[in-house]
Amino acid sequence: MNNLSFEDLKLLVIGDLILDEYFSGSSLDTTIELTSPIIKVKEVKQIMGGAANVANNIKSMGGDVVLIGALGNDKHGDSLRELLIEKNIENIIFNSTSCTTFKARVHDSHTQIVRFDIEEKCKIEKDISQVQSIIEGVISEVDGIIISDYNKGFMTEQLIHYIMRISKTKNKRVFIDTKKIDFEPYRGAYFITPNLNELSKVCKTSIQDIKKELIFYSELVLKKYGIENILVTQGSHGITYVTKGAHQQHRGIYVKAKNTIGAGDTVIAILAMCLLKGFEMSLSVRLSNLAASIVISSMYDSTISIKTLLSKVQSS
Repeated sequence: MNNLSFEDLKLLVIGDLILDEYFSGSSLDTTIELTSPIIKVKEVKQIMGGAANVANNIKSMGGDVVLIGALGNDKHGDSLRELLIEKNIENIIFNSTSCTTFKARVHDSHTQIVRFDIEEKCKIEKDISQVQSIIEGVISEVDGIIISDYNKGFMTEQLIHYIMRISKTKNKRVFIDTKKIDFEPYRGAYFITPNLNELSKVCKTSIQDIKKELIFYSELVLKKYGIENILVTQGSHGITYVTKGAHQQHRGIYVKAKNTIGAGDTVIAILAMCLLKGFEMSLSVRLSNLAASIVISSMYDSTISIKTLLSKVQSS
């Protein structure tokens, strides 16, 4: 474990690109008109979100990545392009006729006061066949594929079906993190990683028992959609891995959570890297769980390094 390295690993990450911005400060008073808090902003931070955050996690762990997505021709798209250059993330970005998905959060110390979003369904200028041609050109040089589908429009059913077909032809494992409540387009995927709330929506129920019910509905999803493995994240309750005839429950790791945004991106990035590297399932799931506990304990850092992860392994 001390020689943990992902330098010889390369992944294709494709999906929705998001720019996250944080305004952090302290509360001064309330306005007379609306009794709303006045925040004196001390720090403004922009970070990559969505598929860009998944790619950033892979890069920060020493792996190589090629990112495919779309951005609008606007200031938020320009900011995200600059962040990708800064992090030296190889990318193929299509121009969108829609605005760049942007989420801004205002914090008083560590309490979120409000979030406002600027977004609309992504519509790219190029024909979908051109996206498919790009994927066909890079798929042979990667070890696996992560689809980060935040349901913002880039991942159309046509594009998803194409990726699932070509990945099978090229014998590439596909890892799915999606906000969609219909897993049908992802039929035959190697791995899918919903959180508990997302799994409940897919199954049209409210899962209360995180042992019996969660395992039952996870197995139901695997059977219905022909997916090989499922990893269900449950916040402080940890994560549960289920495959046909077997399951593992990894308890939550107590930390003082400052920001849970992007934890799912970290989980799927670390999980995919470990499994593609040849790690056993139990170790891969454990490392993913540990990685998530690290990123939620930081206000802005939604990525980790190998050094930080190894330190967490030794102390847990």
